[in-house]
Amino acid sequence: MAFFLLMASCSKNDQQAQQMPPMELPVSTVVKGNGLVSKEYPASVEGVTDVEIRPQVSGYLQKIMVDEGAYVKLDSRFLK
Repeated sequence: MAFFLLMASCSKNDQQAQQMPPMELPVSTVVKGNGLVSKEYPASVEGVTDVEIRPQVSGYLQKIMVDEGAYVKLDSRFLK
């Protein structure tokens, strides 16, 4: 008897599910165009070893004789 009740209840649920109309959902059309997504994050960049350089004399630079990041060799004339 329990089997017949179970089968009867299952068949009723199937009929109710089939009788409900599908839900209507909003639809948007896709427009072709250029899309740009950008995000900005506050940050600071530091080297593995940071060296602080300070002048030992006052004055202004008149000319820079080397490129930034170039290797230089100390001349013995300047060691006095």
